[in-house]
Amino acid sequence: MHDVGAVVEEYARRGNPHKYGYSIPMKQKKNMSFSFSGLKTSVKKSVEAMEGTDLPIETKCDVAASFQHAAFEHLAQRIVYAFEKCKETNVIPSSLVVSGGVAANVALRNRLEMLSTIYGVQLVVPPPSLCCDNGVMIGWAAIEKARAGSWSSLATDIIQKWPLNELEP
Repeated sequence: MHDVGAVVEEYARRGNPHKYGYSIPMKQKKNMSFSFSGLKTSVKKSVEAMEGTDLPIETKCDVAASFQHAAFEHLAQRIVYAFEKCKETNVIPSSLVVSGGVAANVALRNRLEMLSTIYGVQLVVPPPSLCCDNGVMIGWAAIEKARAGSWSSLATDIIQKWPLNELEP
C-alpha cells in the first residue's frame, strides 16, 4: 500500500497548482478552525466529471497540485489567524509545531518556514521518517501515558467535531 500523502506530494510537484482553482476552505471565516471536507468533495466531483477513471498523468498531477495548493493555503490562513490572535491577547508564541503525516511534505514545510520567519518563531517539525499518521501518534501517546502510570477509563464521550474555541485550558 502506498502512502497517499507521499503520492499526492509527488504528483503535485509535477502539476499546475492553479489548473483547477479549488476554493480555499472557510476563507470567509476569520478563526482558527479548519475543515477539508468541502475541498475533498470538490476534488472528488471534479475527478468524477472527467472522462473515464484512467486519467492521464498530467491531469493527475494538476489535480494533486491544485488540491495541495488549496489545502496548504487553508492551513496557512488558519496559522496566520492564530498568530494574530496571539498578538491581540498579548501571548508571545516561541514555536510553531507541526506533526502527523502531512508534516513530511516539503512544500508545506517550506510554506510554514516562511510563516515562522515572518512571525519570528521557530518551526518545529520531526524528521520525515518520524512524520507518522496521527492515529499512530495518538496510540504512542497512550502507551507513554500507560508506562508513566497515568491511566484513565476508556469510557468517554466521542466528540466528532470539536471547535477549537470550545476547548478548556
